[in-house]
Amino acid sequence: MTERSDPKKRHKRSAWRHPLKPDLVVPYRAAAVVALREMGVSDYAVIAAALSLTVEEVRRIDSADDPSIRRLCVEKIPYGEYFKLDEEIRCPRCNATIKVVPCVACYGPSKLAEESRPR
Repeated sequence: MTERSDPKKRHKRSAWRHPLKPDLVVPYRAAAVVALREMGVSDYAVIAAALSLTVEEVRRIDSADDPSIRRLCVEKIPYGEYFKLDEEIRCPRCNATIKVVPCVACYGPSKLAEESRPR
């Protein structure tokens, strides 16, 4: 008899590795916090609820005291990387309800145009 997982239970995700910087490894939820902050979500309570974290954990991640998180903040989340949220939130740009970050409607096409722009 197998146990079914509780959908409200906080699932542990493994570490996230930056696809362009293989030596840059951070916890999945820390990378998701950085992605939410890059997207313009500034309310720690909203971020905490979306990722099943405490406000204090979000504050600690956002302070970037950890060198790997600080490096991720500088390197940025690359185009095409998305993070699943535990709870839906509103995109601050288009006000759509989203379950992945960054918002596919807003940040997919704009980041693609930014990446493909001639320099």
